[in-house]
Formats: sequence, structure tokens, C-alpha cells
Amino acid sequence: DAERKAREELDRLKGMLVGTRVVIAARAGDEGKLFGSIGNGDISEAIKRFIGVEIDRKKIEINEPIRSIGLHEVTVHLHQDVSFPVSLDVIPA
Repeated sequence: DAERKAREELDRLKGMLVGTRVVIAARAGDEGKLFGSIGNGDISEAIKRFIGVEIDRKKIEINEPIRSIGLHEVTVHLHQDVSFPVSLDVIPA
């Protein structure tokens, strides 16, 4: 049925992202501080480049603004029953 197929697709997307690092290149100063911050739209675009599937930026939760180079974690909420952490590796551009 359609609901089961939709759930399988969500689980497939989750499987593609869990345990991997999505790399985002951003302009930064010498101290590793970004010129600006990484937002939901930036993360959505990076995920699209990484797995070829667009995740609505509204489904990405950032606990605190990403303003530095390094590893960060965000939560993706694909469905009320499907949410998971995604690791971001912010590197200097």
C-alpha cells in the first residue's frame, strides 16, 4: 500500500544519511570562525549534493547556530516517526 511504500522511502533516505558526514564548505577566518553562519537552506543543499535527494529545509533542526569550522550535528525530521541525527563537517572554502 502507499503508506508502506512512503515509509520504506523514508527509511531508505535515513539509511543513506545515518552514520555519514555531509561536508559543507564555507568561508572562514583564521580562527575558524565563519563569515556568517550555516543555515537550514545550506544544509538542505549539501544533503542534496551528497545523496541526490532534496530534504525540505523546514525538516532540518539546528540546535544552535553553526558559526565555526568543524563537526556539528543537526536533526532531520522526515516524518513524525522518522527523525535522526546527521553529522556535518564544515570545512574552510
